[in-house]
Amino acid sequence: MTQFDHKDGKKGAPLAGYTGYWQNGKFHGKGTYTTSDGLKYEGDFAENLRHGWGVETADEKLAPKLGYSKYEGEWQNGQFHGKGELTYGDPVGGMGRVVFKGTFVEGKRTGIGRVFNVKDKHLVISARVSA
Repeated sequence: MTQFDHKDGKKGAPLAGYTGYWQNGKFHGKGTYTTSDGLKYEGDFAENLRHGWGVETADEKLAPKLGYSKYEGEWQNGQFHGKGELTYGDPVGGMGRVVFKGTFVEGKRTGIGRVFNVKDKHLVISARVSA
């Protein structure tokens, strides 16, 4: 999970809640994880990690810190891994929000991907990306 600086200077996970399935005291199966700082994940978990298919969203305050406002796709061991769509939280070059649709490996874009303008789904670029 993401760590942030607390007001008292200490680092740690923000306050959070989880609703879903458990196995051996850990998040496992379908569930929803929400933090007090504006992060929400709905999807599959394995051993407390995002693993399988899921959607993570960040509110307008958190998105600039993360660099994206939404990821929908496959996860492995808590990272983007497999096919997915990453929506960037900040407008890029005056085009508004953009989405990278492609493949991820260990949290990084890789392989062939496309970048679309969210507003009108206009293709901005299609290219091979290496991690």
